[in-house]
Amino acid sequence: MQNRKAAAAGKKGNGGKKGNGGKKREVGKKAAPRPTVEVTVRWLSREGVFEGEATATGLRFVPPLEGMGVVDARGSARGVEIVWYESAKPVGARKVAGMGWAAVGGGVIGADGRFEAKSRSKVVEGELEWGALKGFYAPRLVGGAQVGLLTQPVARGGSCEVSWFGGTGAKLGRGACAVDPGAGAGLEKILEAEPRRMEGQGRNDVGLVVWAGERAFFTTRDGRGLRSAGRDGVWREEGAAFPARRGRVHWARVWPDGTGVALAGGRVRMLEGDGVREGLSKEEIFAGGRGAGAVAGIGKVGGA
Repeated sequence: MQNRKAAAAGKKGNGGKKGNGGKKREVGKKAAPRPTVEVTVRWLSREGVFEGEATATGLRFVPPLEGMGVVDARGSARGVEIVWYESAKPVGARKVAGMGWAAVGGGVIGADGRFEAKSRSKVVEGELEWGALKGFYAPRLVGGAQVGLLTQPVARGGSCEVSWFGGTGAKLGRGACAVDPGAGAGLEKILEAEPRRMEGQGRNDVGLVVWAGERAFFTTRDGRGLRSAGRDGVWREEGAAFPARRGRVHWARVWPDGTGVALAGGRVRMLEGDGVREGLSKEEIFAGGRGAGAVAGIGKVGGA
């Protein structure tokens, strides 16, 4: 009898659901733990053939938000430079409101496919926002012999900063942001060629060139021609970028193991280790219309 009374008293006290004059008190819920991301690697030959199966690199991290994972990867003399978003604690005794604190971590995956633990470091860190770190927007790897993380202080573009791996950071002018601070002596020569934005490219995007290996590709003043230049700045005229009939890609997805699927040109295309093969046509998938039949048709893609 005494035990039941004690239990009843507990419900009305601090441990119960009611308090503060009989008002219901909300019980805080703990956020679900974020899953640890494990990075795998699968090598691709120069002939475009995937070699073997995807294997674990040993790199593991906890992302600050779902969807904020690997930022970028780039080959270098050390191996594969890789950067990623990860949870972090504020530096010192700094108090952070809002969504908290996070960082962009960096390191190297060696030629053996294993992550080098000694190379792990925090490249930059700051306040967490949805999909970004405040003051370090649009992160991407740049450089030639030396690799660094290029970021923008504001989301709408403008100036940029580079955090060199194994070196110090530096603020850059708009020209270096638009081309690549790793262009070296070729930077000024590329700017003299007057690269322009592509049609449809947002004005907030500071980039004016696209690097493919050691060559930068860009359009000319009239937006019709295509030029390329090496890191020495010597440029040349290029042919049509896509001398073929354009096929619309309605949907595409690539998975970490290198396989993928896309609905392009009215047919499903599946990317596998030995290349791309065709699957069902759009008519076969949507034979049942936009109802249950269509859903059933899409379900057949995985087994095609």
